Amino acid sequence: MSTRPRTTASTSWVPVAWVAGEAGANQRTPDLAALIQEVVSRPGWASGNALVLIVTGSGHRCAWSFDGKPSAAPLLHVEYTTGPPPENPPSASLTVTQLASPPLTVNADGSGSTDVDATPIASYRFDFGDGAVVTTTAPTATAQHTYGAAGTYTVTLIVTDTGNHPCGVQRRRGGVLER
Repeated sequence: MSTRPRTTASTSWVPVAWVAGEAGANQRTPDLAALIQEVVSRPGWASGNALVLIVTGSGHRCAWSFDGKPSAAPLLHVEYTTGPPPENPPSASLTVTQLASPPLTVNADGSGSTDVDATPIASYRFDFGDGAVVTTTAPTATAQHTYGAAGTYTVTLIVTDTGNHPCGVQRRRGGVLER
């Protein structure tokens, strides 16, 4: 315990006198939430980590540890709520294929994009690299575009989730688009 960093938090507890072996309201500490919160809010804290509470004072006590006598060991009762899971941006995935007909037409497909948090994908924005932009609303994750001239183009997909978190990916259409 001596090598662990200590918090600056403390609380005062002045229990009334009690009979050895008594376990009730007189043996309950004041609210320790601020002390525990200071520890669990530290970077690197994870559920399952050990926590030590140091009690100092004068007087005589009869204390049991869980290892010594589980039925007489003190009980730390903690109630907590967890916040929502973190909001992460989606992961964008794009494939672009040239269609045989009509000429100079490509199909851009973002259906491999994923979002694993509570804010699902809301829209797919396809920029075809020649000034043409198509935005679709989920679940539609594809767009077609016909280019005005043969050439090599970079297609960009921006996927945005309902939490307004964007993620982008680019694909250069391999080779020259031909008529």
